[in-house]
Amino acid sequence: MRSQRAKQLLMLIACFLSFVYSVPIVSRKDLKKTSKFLVQFGYVNISNPADTAGAGDQNSPAFKKAIRRLQWFGGIPVTGILDRKTLELISTSRCGMRDPAPLSSRGIGEFRLQGTYWKKRDLTYKIVSYTSDIQPRNKQQQIFREALRKWEAVSDLRIRQVYSGDADIPISFVIGDHKDGYPFDGPGGTLAHAFYPHTNEGLSGDAHFDDSERFTTGTSDGINLDWVAIHEFGHSLGLEHSNVQESIMYPWYKGFVADVKLTNDDIQGIQALYPKPTTPPTSRTTTEATTTRRPRVTLRPRPVTPSPTPPDLCDRSVHYDAVSLDPRRMKSYFFVGNWFWVVNRRLSRGDPYAVKSFWKKVKTPVDAAYRNKRGNIVFFKGTEFWEYDSRRILKSSGTITRYGLPLSLANMNAVFIWEKNQVTYFFKGTQYWRYNERIRRTVRGPSRNPYPRKIRSAWKFPDHIDTAVTWLNGRSYVFLGSQYLKLRKRSLVLDGGLRNTARRWMKCSSSVGALGFKSPSDL
Repeated sequence: MRSQRAKQLLMLIACFLSFVYSVPIVSRKDLKKTSKFLVQFGYVNISNPADTAGAGDQNSPAFKKAIRRLQWFGGIPVTGILDRKTLELISTSRCGMRDPAPLSSRGIGEFRLQGTYWKKRDLTYKIVSYTSDIQPRNKQQQIFREALRKWEAVSDLRIRQVYSGDADIPISFVIGDHKDGYPFDGPGGTLAHAFYPHTNEGLSGDAHFDDSERFTTGTSDGINLDWVAIHEFGHSLGLEHSNVQESIMYPWYKGFVADVKLTNDDIQGIQALYPKPTTPPTSRTTTEATTTRRPRVTLRPRPVTPSPTPPDLCDRSVHYDAVSLDPRRMKSYFFVGNWFWVVNRRLSRGDPYAVKSFWKKVKTPVDAAYRNKRGNIVFFKGTEFWEYDSRRILKSSGTITRYGLPLSLANMNAVFIWEKNQVTYFFKGTQYWRYNERIRRTVRGPSRNPYPRKIRSAWKFPDHIDTAVTWLNGRSYVFLGSQYLKLRKRSLVLDGGLRNTARRWMKCSSSVGALGFKSPSDL
């Protein structure tokens, strides 16, 4: 009797802790399923016996590392714990291929290339079989034609339909075991898969769609064939999945979209394989093929919450909330409202991304952001801060006093590391503070001239700035409204007057049609 009560008490304690920490009691079945998943999809190094052995032990370093990688790639909170959301992710239908590269090698806005591509520019496709879901059949022909045209329009590829003989991209609707080594699993599982160029004898470029699914077009019911087709043809042309959620090559199906478009991430990916277009699309024919590799597979639907439209950066009313750097990848991030843009060292700008799709806890719009001496990106809003490492794992957060800042810096304007002395400075209103990164607190300074100090007593730019940054070229810039100022190299003196941010940074044309500036030397 006493033993039974003790067991009941232990169960109650376990349930309570599980509720408090949102960590479920993991059953043997779930742990076995997770271990198999981690090995199968490349989260565990199978050539390392210690890692393989640790895959079944949720307390092992190898298991926790693998879980963190999975959580990061799946876009859920990175905890290193096999929690409810992770189990749900593991149970979600997905691609049958191992996931790309460790998370440390992946960056924001980075497409993926698997290594093979068509060694010719004139390709053909053939519809081998149709689905009965969409009638008449010419609707399916139009869907596939438009899907391939989207890739054709941003590359020098020419892709035309043939009706007999061999084709580079055969398109089939099949069910179950269809003799390619990767059987479909019926309704509710994987949607489709495609083979890369020059990797499978007799299967190079093939795109297979699971006819057990209910494919539709122009409606939110069923699975939107338009999106799935564009995604699969990306694989047929040589692209892997992207971890960018807005990308066509993002592996999870995102539901019906009325007008599916390639993002900058997709375009950069295909143009890394094939040159940019030089003439309007026309087509010729040829074929090629070679040895076996697993196909890419499109995943089950994943809900997407609608978000407001991002602003037009060429609009003069746009003011930047913050500018931060990723010097290791030679990129910078420009933040406006709920969105940010990636701008590289050549001033090439990508599509906007929702801030919360990368840094989930951050409240927007941010007041300021910067990359600190630890290599972490730190966001500030009101009295709060969030510090994320390069893998987007939240390292610390809370009230800004925890970051060593006084509450008087709440609702700050800007923060940046000055290139001359590599010291961090915070700005708010008419004042500025000096910050010691080593001890993580603001500096008081000498009693005769303590911090905070008046901005105009040292810096040669106005009060109430919007943001500031020492950019990838080593020069410091201050942004005010739709304009910006540049500091002279290793100096507090301004290098010229106010300049137009949209025209020079975002390469927007002026109202009279002048060309935008094309290189950082114009900044």
